[in-house]
Amino acid sequence: MSAKQKKNAVTGQGRGLGKYIQHNWQLWVMLFPAMLYILIFCYVPMYGIQLAFREYSFTAGITGGKFVGLKYFKQYFESPMFFTTLKNTFVISATSILVGFPAPIILAMIINQIRSPKWKKTVQTTVYIPYFISVVVLVSMLNIMFANDSGVIANFLKSLHIVSRNTNILGKESCFVPLYVLSGVWQTMGNSIIFIAARSSVDTSCMTPVKLTGRTGGRR
Repeated sequence: MSAKQKKNAVTGQGRGLGKYIQHNWQLWVMLFPAMLYILIFCYVPMYGIQLAFREYSFTAGITGGKFVGLKYFKQYFESPMFFTTLKNTFVISATSILVGFPAPIILAMIINQIRSPKWKKTVQTTVYIPYFISVVVLVSMLNIMFANDSGVIANFLKSLHIVSRNTNILGKESCFVPLYVLSGVWQTMGNSIIFIAARSSVDTSCMTPVKLTGRTGGRR
């Protein structure tokens, strides 16, 4: 067999798609669960996009409503809340990126400096636990901890005179973005394990300072 024929046998070139799949069926079996997952949860739900262009009726179902085109888009663009919601979206997104992006990296650098393997694993597990908390539970925890009268964090902030005694933190407009961003950062802080794994694979021997011996510089 020539080199070209060997290459075609490996890559499947020069043969039909059926023979190629038959020759590499193990790879397709491995890919099938991922392809099925993407199809069911990413592409099938896109069928519901048509609801944005229909007069939705609960009894008529997804496709039973009257087609109205861009009616609701026009209604939203002409709404007095359009620019407010647009501004809030950009503010929340920009703040989440500025705060949430460096936070896991900084945490990974701090954890990487812990010398004791036992404490390092304990800290990694502790910061990763909030990742498994659902959003519903997280919001319930915030409602309890920031309650106006009995909230632990709310009373702590009031005792330090950071906020006034009569301030309802959850009901204050200026507190929404910090609470939203910081709670999201706290919940997703466990992603730092990715940076810890990347940091631990870096060879630190090249970073060791080299001692210079002998004279440096010109003649004396």
